[in-house]
Amino acid sequence: MNQILFSSSWGPKEKHSDPPVASPKKNPPFSWSKDKLKRRENIIVPVVDGLPEAAIGEKQTWQALGIKSVLAIPIEINQQSRGFLGFVSVGKRRDWSSEDIRLLEMVGDILNNVLTRRQNEDLLKRQDALLTAVSHAAGLLLESQHWEEAIPDILSHLGMANQVSRAYLFRNQTLDGRLTTSQLFEWCADGISPQISNPDLQNLPLDELGLLPWADKLKEGQTIQYHIKNLDEPLRGFLSAEQIQSILVVPIRVKNAWWGIIGFDTCDQEREWVSSEVETLRAAASILGAAIQRQQDEDDLRASRERLRQISDLSTDYAVAYQITPDGNLQVEWQIGNLHELVGIAVDGNILSGGWEKVVHPEDAPRLKDYLLHLLNHPEPEGVDFRVTFLDGSEHWLHAYVRPVWDENEKQVVRLVGVLRDNTEAKQAEEEIRCLYQAEREGRELAEALREIGARLTGTLDLEEVLDDFLVQVARVVPY
Repeated sequence: MNQILFSSSWGPKEKHSDPPVASPKKNPPFSWSKDKLKRRENIIVPVVDGLPEAAIGEKQTWQALGIKSVLAIPIEINQQSRGFLGFVSVGKRRDWSSEDIRLLEMVGDILNNVLTRRQNEDLLKRQDALLTAVSHAAGLLLESQHWEEAIPDILSHLGMANQVSRAYLFRNQTLDGRLTTSQLFEWCADGISPQISNPDLQNLPLDELGLLPWADKLKEGQTIQYHIKNLDEPLRGFLSAEQIQSILVVPIRVKNAWWGIIGFDTCDQEREWVSSEVETLRAAASILGAAIQRQQDEDDLRASRERLRQISDLSTDYAVAYQITPDGNLQVEWQIGNLHELVGIAVDGNILSGGWEKVVHPEDAPRLKDYLLHLLNHPEPEGVDFRVTFLDGSEHWLHAYVRPVWDENEKQVVRLVGVLRDNTEAKQAEEEIRCLYQAEREGRELAEALREIGARLTGTLDLEEVLDDFLVQVARVVPY
């Protein structure tokens, strides 16, 4: 925090010698004066020797400097105390008149207005620079395939626009059941020692150094802003070792969870970030979090598609998603496997418009079309078996399991997502088993007919009648 201190003494150049000046090792704090200035009260001291016991620090210091009387008024910038403007009388006592007080207050008002206007102008310039930096960050993240590639440039622009000593990014992770954080990127102003290689900033446990209260606030989406001198040990010593005087920490959230932080240090002076600056930097953190989430989603999608592809390769399955067009046809959105190529149908071919009719078995085509139309009106997943002919002339049985996707806003099915399994071998096995059962049944019936004919032959002499009956039984069991 900048302190603006003005003091002045005037009068004829007296011939008395300079007052003795004592230099105590450590001046007591001016708690009495600070309290009055914080309450926006003037400090009017006609006789320093008559100060109360509560002002012992001021009394001892002023006496050592030969000051006999003091008049001071608070200086404020944007309604925040920034120091004082004062008159002192050295060597002799002075009773401050109402005219003295009024004059000093007039000068103080002018100074307050000038300093406030100047700070506001500086703040507006800094705010404009910050907004430009955030816009630049959004553009970089939009253009970059990987958000990590854009971070060094983003931190550089934010750090310079924010007029800080360091800007950095940390990511959280859980190690051995403990929440830790590690620095991934850093930007430093000229003359500031970098900390990116500091091992203490890698896998830093958040339950040490008094960081738990910070972690709790950051989890809730709150920002952290402190002057390091106001922190308790051991955190104060830990941050002071990096020459930090003031710090601002903004949480980064990804998928509604605390992912990490983007932080800013000042090492050359104390600094207070006003609400508009904090909100702008929160916007930057939100944009970064959205970019990280987008990349995670894309990575998850690629991983899911790769898993589906591997499953397809292992199980000879095919997967396809059809979007239902306004005219009621099915347009391929994506496919896994090469079913369309195997059957010689263009990717934009679809069943409802007849693109598949030339490859689906004539006995199965009507049933397949009815099946798909049924799904459009009854959005429940179902399965169906049908036969198709590949380009090489081979006939294959496919089992399709299709899930309709219902759009609640449009109140209709908007796409069909299906998995198709080549069931040819299973169907062939089923047919072989059916043939075996059929042959076994026919064998049993033939054996039974033979036993019956044998019994009749032993009981009759009409051989012709028995043989005619025998041929009828054989024709029934073994058609020819």
